[in-house]
Amino acid sequence: MGLNASFTFDRAGQGLFYYGQIDGEAQSFSIVYDCGTLRNIKGAYSNLSDVIRNSFANKIDTRQPIGLLAISHFDTDHISHIPELLKIATVDTVMIPHVAKEIRAVLFAKFVSEAHESNERGGDWDNLRDFALLFSDPAMYFSEMGRARQVIGIRGSDDVDDGDNTEGPPQIFYVEGGQHSGGESIPNYFVHSGSPLFCSRIDKIEWLFRPLNVQEALPPSFYQEVRDLLSGHGDDWRSLLSDMKLIKSLRDIHDRYIGGEKHRNAHSLLLRHKPANYARLYTKRCDYDKLKCFECCNACYKRNYYVRTATVLLGDLVINDKAKKALAKHRFLSDGVGVALIPHHGAVSGDLAWLDKKLKNNGYCAALAVSYGTKNIYGHPRFIRDGTMAKISSPVVFVNENSDFCYRIRVY
Repeated sequence: MGLNASFTFDRAGQGLFYYGQIDGEAQSFSIVYDCGTLRNIKGAYSNLSDVIRNSFANKIDTRQPIGLLAISHFDTDHISHIPELLKIATVDTVMIPHVAKEIRAVLFAKFVSEAHESNERGGDWDNLRDFALLFSDPAMYFSEMGRARQVIGIRGSDDVDDGDNTEGPPQIFYVEGGQHSGGESIPNYFVHSGSPLFCSRIDKIEWLFRPLNVQEALPPSFYQEVRDLLSGHGDDWRSLLSDMKLIKSLRDIHDRYIGGEKHRNAHSLLLRHKPANYARLYTKRCDYDKLKCFECCNACYKRNYYVRTATVLLGDLVINDKAKKALAKHRFLSDGVGVALIPHHGAVSGDLAWLDKKLKNNGYCAALAVSYGTKNIYGHPRFIRDGTMAKISSPVVFVNENSDFCYRIRVY
């Protein structure tokens, strides 16, 4: 017997909310990759809240735990609605990129700053204490109230743990074997180096979720500046919420070392999932020439490419030389990709051009999805205006606060 799977890039606007439900004869499995939106765009928060309560709840069987919740990175537009998601569903496994406490501290400061600058406040915007725990100790956050059975932190094989060259264990929020940094042993938390495979076996068909962490190293001065500011506050970051001067200082460090054109959020946790058996992809929408689509897909079918139908999710990855090597090493873009997410909301046109060329050279038909907000203050996706779009041969589908993109995969 086969199985059916449906996947959706839903209407997060300037953010990302991707999820899917895989149904076999006797089992089902659901996946969520990121759940957030940019908070300084009016209407974005309430729109995504409505999406979670309605379209997500109607497509995913929330009576069972979500099989896998993967968080690509800790930027607001990728995590803002995680608490709301967890109000209607529990999770079996959470995967997050392993980043040092100091990095999470400046990202938290950025998160809080954006909350105070927001044009719209409601719901969890006023309850930043929940996010204080999420940033300070993600493992503990997901363990409370049975939110998740296990948390897996992915540390890239080339990553620097925390910029401290002194002897002793790195200052991380959890370490190999479930030993919490505070000395308390917490079961079912793990750190993996490199790119382990996460496997879910459904009706003897294996779906593979391969995480990958690409992270640029930060200089020791960054870590020291953050530690100096955090001294005296311990590990309870909720106390930071009453010290906006300290929040501003941490935000300034973020902007100097990580923000702007430095693209330090290239540490996104990437995901590739695919059926391990014969499969075919279906979509009801074509935002490009119908005849070209039919001819291309028909040619792909004749070449037997549908037997390896994969989805590649690239978060906010910046496709620099290091990222290209990692993508090649772990065969993220090898033949068989049916749908790929354009990274960073189409902010870097060169990323799209390289991705399109790579997919074309591998000889298959790919649907490239871009998530963006129609009211985006940064002007994403840039490739629409700078002429890159006219040079792209792969079909591009647009996801924003008014439009989603859904597709189905039938595994035989």
